[in-house]
Amino acid sequence: MSETNPFYGDMDHSMITQDMGVCDICGRNCLRALCQQVTVVYGTQSKIASSVCAECMNRMQFKPQRVLDEDQYQRLMDTLTIAKEER
Repeated sequence: MSETNPFYGDMDHSMITQDMGVCDICGRNCLRALCQQVTVVYGTQSKIASSVCAECMNRMQFKPQRVLDEDQYQRLMDTLTIAKEER
């Protein structure tokens, strides 16, 4: 299932006791390590969901995001600039 859902990650959960939580959207139990915090926006209304399971993230078609440190961001921008110049 982790192959089709990018929010599952590469963790092996078979023999590890993990901290469980409840998804704020569907109400199912889920591994807290796989939960994400998201802001759900519809029109002019918004709500912060502090614990959203991987299934809800995939079902609602959230796009995975990553936080980069300053050095990684600068390297990414340099790479994109070089790619634009080569066109």
